[in-house]
Amino acid sequence: MRTRNNRNDGVKKKQLFPAAVVLSVVAALSVFAFDALLDPREEAPDRTIETGPPVTTPALPSEPGDGDGYNGDADSDSDHRADGHSGNGGFPVTIHSAGQLNLPADIVSPYPPDFGSPFDANGNLSNERLGWYFNRDANHQPPTAQRRFDIRTLNGHYLGDISQKVVYLTFDEGYEYGFTEQILDTLAEKNARAAFFVTLPYVKSQPELTRRMIEEGHIVANHSANHKSSPDLTDDAFEFEIKELERYFEENFHAEMGRFFRPPMGEYSARTLALADNLGYATIFWSFAYQDWLVDDQPGADVAYQTVMNNLHNGMIILLHAVSESNAQALPAIIDSVREQGYRFGILSEPQR
Repeated sequence: MRTRNNRNDGVKKKQLFPAAVVLSVVAALSVFAFDALLDPREEAPDRTIETGPPVTTPALPSEPGDGDGYNGDADSDSDHRADGHSGNGGFPVTIHSAGQLNLPADIVSPYPPDFGSPFDANGNLSNERLGWYFNRDANHQPPTAQRRFDIRTLNGHYLGDISQKVVYLTFDEGYEYGFTEQILDTLAEKNARAAFFVTLPYVKSQPELTRRMIEEGHIVANHSANHKSSPDLTDDAFEFEIKELERYFEENFHAEMGRFFRPPMGEYSARTLALADNLGYATIFWSFAYQDWLVDDQPGADVAYQTVMNNLHNGMIILLHAVSESNAQALPAIIDSVREQGYRFGILSEPQR
């Protein structure tokens, strides 16, 4: 995952994941059922759509080639400017591309050969609001996800290194409900690192927990200043949401904010991915999440544990909400069992093989 200035977690500077491959012509895509999962306690709650496209995403054209025909270079390892294309405000757009995936024989690529284009008919990046979704895979393969366009070409990611048995723990921190200290204790005891996606109200109200995240080697990443839907914002307002949190964090904690952005409510557009990329941020979605944030309707530690283990896969980016008592209770067993299954815990900023 790539950032403009190659800064990461405020503890060590590391090479970031290379952002990936190709844009191609539009392919067939069936419409699946979906669940919209909302956390009423956040100012603008996160939404996880587990099994199919959101209602804001109509089915793609039924035949390949019905899109605008923009094709990336599947075999190129270099990034390039999208000639003739720009963002809605005229900002330059970088299309990220990479070589072929080298996967073990038992791993099926979740990426289709064809995607739609992120550009509209006028050559601008689309600002159509999309809600992130993924499709659970019962066979422990990396899950497929939205196919409107290839998010990797705009430095968006929902999987890490799928060539390895590696998983990535990420926690969303919209507000504190009393379990982050327990989560940090477990991570320290188990020698596991994670990424914490924080908002501005969170770091202002929880300076000690935020300092602990930094001091114990975790990534403190950007979940925006005010948790607003990204596609609704002007270019300047979007930049403020990211840079204001970054500014406050770095001035008050004297550490670099991890250059990873998780869009509030999982709502995004091609335009917002490109804007984040221009600000030096990779946009991070997830390949696993479940309804864990309803603080008065917790599923229990056993359900939390089993749900994670049933969906284990290479390159898994786990989204957990830190307000969940079930997650805090299940985390020690999850870490132990994931390792027993031959996986290791990676960190978003580590290099990809």
